[in-house]
Formats: sequence, C-alpha cells, structure tokens
Amino acid sequence: LASLSDPKALRQVDAALRCSPAPKGDEAEAALTKLRAAARRQLFVAAVSAEPTWNRRPPRGFMNYVQQCLHRARRLGEQAHHAPKDAAPSEPRESASAAAAGIRSAAPGA
Repeated sequence: LASLSDPKALRQVDAALRCSPAPKGDEAEAALTKLRAAARRQLFVAAVSAEPTWNRRPPRGFMNYVQQCLHRARRLGEQAHHAPKDAAPSEPRESASAAAAGIRSAAPGA
C-alpha cells in the first residue's frame, strides 16, 4: 500500500476497504481499521502532491476577457504615463468657481 502513489488507484483501494464485509473478531477489526487509516493517509498524500488539473489549460471565457481588459488598461496607462508633460494647453483653463461667476482666468501673454 505504501508503494501506491496514483490517487485513482488509492481511491479504488479505499472504496474496496470501505465496502468489504465487517471482519469477525477484535484483532481482525483492528487490523482492517489500521489498513483503512493507512489507505486514507496515503490517498491524502497522493492527492496533495499531485499537480492540479485546472492549472493545465489556458484561460477561457470570462477570465480571458478580464485578462484582455487588464492588458488594455495597463497599455493605456503606460501611454498616458509616457505622454510629454511640458506641452502647454491651447486654451487657458478656468476654475469651476470662476466659471460659475463668469470670470476668465488671466492667460499668460494675453
């Protein structure tokens, strides 16, 4: 039993031990209990050490859409980050309170 490492085979062994008829006698019952515990312990170790199957496929559906959106957002963020910062605005900007009061801000050189 200790040499088995395939989770499928260990599940079959565990199922066979659980479905086996109850032994008669205390010694036989104790031996079967120890064997069941060893099979479950070995099955746990094999299941934990096995590579997850869900990690082998590329993303599909919604996760693919999320990854594309993140890629686009990051690309746009990099473009905005690398934009020239010394470019002067073509029109003077007005503050919200000045625009509400009808006051234009003084433009340099005007």
